[in-house]
Amino acid sequence: MKLDNQLFRSVVSALRSSRSEGNKRVLPRVGLTAEVNISFVIDDHVQPMVSVRVRDLSRSGIGFLHSVAIPMAARVILQLPVPGQRPRFVLCVVKHCRPVAANLFAIGAVFIDQDYARAEQCAANAPAAMHEANRIRDAILK
Repeated sequence: MKLDNQLFRSVVSALRSSRSEGNKRVLPRVGLTAEVNISFVIDDHVQPMVSVRVRDLSRSGIGFLHSVAIPMAARVILQLPVPGQRPRFVLCVVKHCRPVAANLFAIGAVFIDQDYARAEQCAANAPAAMHEANRIRDAILK
């Protein structure tokens, strides 16, 4: 599944992209330095959202960094910002997870549903994720 052109442009705009050169992929990726929220789907239950650092985005998938390894084929729900609208929740499947440093993993996931039906459940978890992300950030900066 690919994100439609309008959604892709809106998300990239919202995340303030920076272009990467030399990309040889079929669907070019846009290099990003941004944070988004994700939820893991375990045994068909949506877990609380956590914040991850986005590395790149294409029409068919996303690359992000996380402190925990995520198994191949795991399902995650990605909360994408859209300017002037409510966030979009996209269901993804993890395609790879590689260690890049101690307690840091580069994860690649492909989009499988750009209008995920359980968005309300994800949205309900978003405030807790933002509170936790802000708490951790403040603790590190002190």
